[in-house]
Amino acid sequence: MIYQRIDFTKGFVKQFKKLPEKSKQRFYVRLEIFKHSSSDPMLDNRALKGKYLGYRSIDIKGDLRALYI
Repeated sequence: MIYQRIDFTKGFVKQFKKLPEKSKQRFYVRLEIFKHSSSDPMLDNRALKGKYLGYRSIDIKGDLRALYI
């Protein structure tokens, strides 16, 4: 069994609450895809550089991306 744990920062929760409902729903869909396969092409999963070195991000919608470690 693979153990998965997803924690959200306070900053994420605060920003997420401000998103339009459509963007929130799109995030939930992407999150489910991510849980099953973080390398799914739909996510456009990529490593970040510079200030966010060590982080990765997935595409949610347009310029909206979710970062993770």
